Amino acid sequence: MFNCRYDCKLDPKGRLVLPSKIKGAIPEANGNALMLQMAADRCLKLYPMVEFRKLESQVNALSDHNEETRRLKRSFFHSNY
Repeated sequence: MFNCRYDCKLDPKGRLVLPSKIKGAIPEANGNALMLQMAADRCLKLYPMVEFRKLESQVNALSDHNEETRRLKRSFFHSNY
């Protein structure tokens, strides 16, 4: 978890260039695929894809019979893909 503000730039191909401090904190064991997600408060969340898939499975497993969990699922999946 990164609890700081980072100014990031896009490279000429439109890809996000992460600061070296962030790149260095991502464990190599999780691969180099990342998921960038917009949080409700307009902050960005950055997950190694392995960790994001675990979280995605947990959210997807929540009941659709509860209004609050349906809203949570919609919110979570709305900002992806």
